[in-house]
Amino acid sequence: DTWRADSADGAREQQATAAPAPRLGLWEIAVDEQLKALVDALGGSERIARTPMPRGPHAMLRVFSAVWIFTFPLAISDEYPWFVAVPVCAVLALILLKADDMAIRLGEPFGSGRHDLPLEGVCATCEVVLLEIATRASAKDPLPSTW
Repeated sequence: DTWRADSADGAREQQATAAPAPRLGLWEIAVDEQLKALVDALGGSERIARTPMPRGPHAMLRVFSAVWIFTFPLAISDEYPWFVAVPVCAVLALILLKADDMAIRLGEPFGSGRHDLPLEGVCATCEVVLLEIATRASAKDPLPSTW
């Protein structure tokens, strides 16, 4: 029992002599929250970019689309005249091919094409916001009214 009492007294002495934890100001808390959100977003983006897309569902979509595009005109040729069947089949084929194209584009969002995510603009905006936060934090200004 004396050992427990001695160790408890020693722990109390260490706590009493240790420097108190610094109190965080309003800016430090705001910066910490924003950095946590930024790191979470970065982690999510990296997971999306590094996750390989399985080729099986995309290949099955293409096979189904090709079979449907070539067999649908045969199915409706008896019921409709050719001048109705051809445009209907062409429009439906275009819709299926566009769905296939969208599946490819959604699978690779971090490219450098015209329809990909504007990562350069997002990074530039993040840089401006972080520099403003750092400037205000170093000047100990109050939080902007937009937060």
